Amino acid sequence: AASIGDRHRDSSNRIRLGLWVRSLELMRGRPLCGVGPGQARIPAAELRWGGSVPGEVWTEMHNIYLQVGVEKGLIGLGLFLWFLAALGRVLWRAQERDPTLAGVFWGFVALLLAGLTESWFNDSEVVMNLFFAAGTAWRAAERSCPRRGLATAATWACIERSATNGQASTPPSTTPG
Repeated sequence: AASIGDRHRDSSNRIRLGLWVRSLELMRGRPLCGVGPGQARIPAAELRWGGSVPGEVWTEMHNIYLQVGVEKGLIGLGLFLWFLAALGRVLWRAQERDPTLAGVFWGFVALLLAGLTESWFNDSEVVMNLFFAAGTAWRAAERSCPRRGLATAATWACIERSATNGQASTPPSTTPG
């Protein structure tokens, strides 16, 4: 663990730190919308501390937050962080009501922490965990709302209220009159 911050002893650390520095530079160059999905490319020659095979081109930033920022800009990064925060909030409330969901919440937290050193969007087995957490959060929040169908504004409003205060709430009637 002591070698994690030591870019001199471990080439993977030199590569990762170089990717992160270059990612921030790329974000500064196209801050609002980024370079585009799947368009992030960092040649080995641009890595500040080396460690990479000459001629290699890196397409993953080894940090999910930097990956989103580089590809989708600050707008996309803001939306991504908002989504993760909303999902985390719903999972937190759900596990407070049902302790059996604590594992889902803490698994989600582990996924967020793993994102600090890995770009997991291209790892289907990891992304599946995010989908599982999102589905679990949705179902847990939906349980506290009357069944009106997923597409109704009242159901969405109820789920949002449930997520923000942890209380079961009844949405306003959607019937005309």
